[in-house]
Amino acid sequence: MTAGTEVIEQEQPSARRWLISATKLAVTVALCWLIISWIDWQIFLKTVSGVHYGLIAVVFVVSLFGVAISAWKWQILLAGHGICYPLPSLIRWYFIAAFFNAFLPTNIGGDGYRLLKTFDNPKGKARAVGAILLERITGVLTLGFMGYVAALLVWLNTGNALAASLAVLGTIGGMVGLLALVLVWRFGSIGPLSRIRVVRKLVDKGSEVIADWKGQGRRMAAVMGLSLGFHLLRIGFIWLLILALGTAVDPVELTVALFAVEVAAMLPISLGGLGVMEGSFVYVMGGFGLDHEAGLAGMLMLRVLTLLIGLIGAFLYLAEGRMNGKMLQT
Repeated sequence: MTAGTEVIEQEQPSARRWLISATKLAVTVALCWLIISWIDWQIFLKTVSGVHYGLIAVVFVVSLFGVAISAWKWQILLAGHGICYPLPSLIRWYFIAAFFNAFLPTNIGGDGYRLLKTFDNPKGKARAVGAILLERITGVLTLGFMGYVAALLVWLNTGNALAASLAVLGTIGGMVGLLALVLVWRFGSIGPLSRIRVVRKLVDKGSEVIADWKGQGRRMAAVMGLSLGFHLLRIGFIWLLILALGTAVDPVELTVALFAVEVAAMLPISLGGLGVMEGSFVYVMGGFGLDHEAGLAGMLMLRVLTLLIGLIGAFLYLAEGRMNGKMLQT
């Protein structure tokens, strides 16, 4: 391999990353411009000026409990693989992960940081990865079930066309996802898919990780219970954010909107989900009768609270760095 070939191979990934970043930036700008075009800014300013700051403070405190619940769930999932970490450490790492997610939209991210902190365990790296994957999967499944049931209820009670569409899409998505899972699991170790090395390796590793949970039904039930509690808490404090603006919304309709936001946030098409989350929430809640101005104000306040939690993580990260530095000096 010549030096020129090596330079070209090094430049290609860099160019690809720049292209992806530029595309995400363009999509972010386009989505933000679309949202701006929806908003009557005089009404928006009037809505924000009347905000109830006491309720905002309550929401901030409640959101801190949400971080603790997520860390507790992570601890149980690690324990399911025989990996033990003290809860205070996991809470601290979860706050720091929130800092990475909020302020450093890199390829590492919060989950990457949490993986790094738990890689050094006696059960192997696959278990650390498996715990975080199960955390994400159980969270999405719980909110998906809640959003699907909520969409059905809204559709049956009001005949809302948007709720009907989301219910139909949820049914189709669930069936396709289940079929894909069955096919990969059935033919990942045997059959045509077994010839794909990556698929076979993932299935084998997945089988090992899932095998750890045999006979741990109660622990998994606790995980699902914490997922349910977390999402109920999140629905509650977003409901409070909207209430702080002087507007009340139906919690069932809000559940549908949050499920739509969660699905939209999975699409890696913008920087930090900016524009995607706000746009999907404003659009869905607008279909349920919430003013676009109140919907956008609620999501922007949620962004601000997320940044504040990230600042707590930044403080803990700096403190951890100083602590490690002192340990190295000694």
